[in-house]
Amino acid sequence: TGPDSSLRNVKSPLLRCVIRRFDSFFADRLAALCKEANFDGYLVNIETPSVPTPLLQPLQEFLKRLRSQLRAISPTCQLIWYDSIDVRGALNYQNQLNAQNRPFFNACDGIFLNYWWQPQDLIATQQIAGNRSDFGHTLTRSKRDVYVGIDVWGRGTHCGGGYNTYSDLELIAKQGLSCALFAPGWVFEHEFDCRYSSEYVKKEADFWHNTLLSVTESGSMCLTQSPTCVTFYARSVVLDNQ
Repeated sequence: TGPDSSLRNVKSPLLRCVIRRFDSFFADRLAALCKEANFDGYLVNIETPSVPTPLLQPLQEFLKRLRSQLRAISPTCQLIWYDSIDVRGALNYQNQLNAQNRPFFNACDGIFLNYWWQPQDLIATQQIAGNRSDFGHTLTRSKRDVYVGIDVWGRGTHCGGGYNTYSDLELIAKQGLSCALFAPGWVFEHEFDCRYSSEYVKKEADFWHNTLLSVTESGSMCLTQSPTCVTFYARSVVLDNQ
């Protein structure tokens, strides 16, 4: 999908192989794997220093093809783009939806925004996301296709993460956007050094209660047998804010 000269700055042989395959063959194989393994879809995260210019258009076509093939498997399959590479091919986190990442958003079912955002970024995001109506999305539903990142460890997150994660969620919910929680094992890993105990179970339950139930109309939460797995149930939230 591009001359070898376009890859001269890509040193990893494996990466050179992968980005050469921004074509329908690779998209079809990924879709077939999704069907065989019963995946829910894919998160595409390209955090290389850059994507060569000749490969940018093939990349967008690849995303469209993969999305189409996933939809043919099931209407619930999702292709999500991570807010990393911009339209120039540079690694450039935007922390909002804008012209630099909008084409990738349009080619996929949704976008996972980087977590270094500020409240004004959320306002700008919901305004531009509201204009999207392709692939049967309504203007209201399109805002839900934006998954605003929160790092529970608080690395660059507006309200600091941890037990204050709910504060960021409230800001996101206020704009009608969805959320993607990064590193949700924080309580187990940070507070209890990955050691299971009854006190951990209580703290984990408290974390999810404060984080999720504070920003939903109704819902209930249960801690499963796994010490790091929490199942969350909420009316109208499970599909929109997965």
